[in-house]
Amino acid sequence: MRKSYIDVLYFLVNNGTATKYEMEKGTKLSYSAVHGAVKGLIKDGLVEEIKDEGREKGPGPLPKRYFTLTLAGVCYALAKSKDLVKIEDYGPEYDLWKSIDSILARWKKLNPLFGKWHHIIAGVGRTEATRIFGCAISVNLMEWNGPKDLSHDFLECLFEEPDPPIETENWIKTIASDVKLRNYVVEWVTNELGTIQRT
Repeated sequence: MRKSYIDVLYFLVNNGTATKYEMEKGTKLSYSAVHGAVKGLIKDGLVEEIKDEGREKGPGPLPKRYFTLTLAGVCYALAKSKDLVKIEDYGPEYDLWKSIDSILARWKKLNPLFGKWHHIIAGVGRTEATRIFGCAISVNLMEWNGPKDLSHDFLECLFEEPDPPIETENWIKTIASDVKLRNYVVEWVTNELGTIQRT
C-alpha cells in the first residue's frame, strides 16, 4: 500500500471523520495525493463517505464531503501497525497499539466489542487483552466477511488458539460478568455446535 494511503488511513484512525482539506492539513500531503488516497481506500472498502443531507456548506455551492473509516479500515490499520514501525520511512508514531484505548473508544460504534475494551483489560490485563484483540483483528482482516464477524473471530482466538489463554480463569469471570460478552459466547458456542452436528 502506498505511503499516502497509509498516512490518510492513520490520520482518520486517530482523528475520526474528516474532509479531504482536513486530511491535507493533517498529513502534509498535497490535495491531489489525498484525493487519490481517499479514492483508492474507498475502492478497497477501508474508507467511506458519510451520507448526510444536512451537511454544512463548503466554500463553494456544494456541501463539505466527510469521510470516515469502515471496520475493515480500522482493522487494517491496527493489523499493519506493528509491521510499519520496522520499515524505513515509518516511525514509532505508526504504532497504533500505544494509543489503543482512545482508538477503540473512538470507533466503538463500528463493533460492540470495541466498547468492552476497558472491561476486558480490567479483568484479564492489558497484555492478554491486546494479544487476543490483535489475533481477532488479524483473522478478521484475512477472512473479511463483514463487521459482525469480529466478535466471532475474537472468541475463536480466545478458545481455539493453539496456545490457551494465559488468564483462563480471569477470562471466564470477565465474560460472565458482562451480559453482552456472555451472549457472544453463548451464540458462538451454539453456532459451533450446530456446525459440528451438520458435519
